[in-house]
Amino acid sequence: VFRRDLGPDAPDPKEIVWEFPDSSKQTQNETRHFLECVLEHRKPLTDAYSALQGLRVIWKLYEAERTGTVADLRGLGLPKE
Repeated sequence: VFRRDLGPDAPDPKEIVWEFPDSSKQTQNETRHFLECVLEHRKPLTDAYSALQGLRVIWKLYEAERTGTVADLRGLGLPKE
């Protein structure tokens, strides 16, 4: 269980609760890591840009499967530093 108390001075005090049942799903581990980073003010292993790029690849693969074509991944390169 992941709990966060927003404190007595919060404009709308409440407790946020996430429960993580034991599972082999990687997404639950990623979510747990992200939430821990939020609480501890740390940068997560996967930033928002990288996560979005990963989703763009997945969406292109789904589109290719739906249309029976090869996925065109051009333009989905690495982020510019």
